[in-house]
Amino acid sequence: MKRDYRDIVYAADLETAQKAYDALCEKWSKLCVEAVTSLQEAGHDLLTFYRYPKSQ
Repeated sequence: MKRDYRDIVYAADLETAQKAYDALCEKWSKLCVEAVTSLQEAGHDLLTFYRYPKSQ
């Protein structure tokens, strides 16, 4: 799960991060229900930082 989460946080761009987010949720939804539920509560709002310039 750590590796999959890292793929979200360190993705090259928003589109790649969204795909990684969706893949993590699908892959781990049965194994770590609580963790995936927590991520899904925030939804794609977790990826807001991709809308800012890389310098920030």
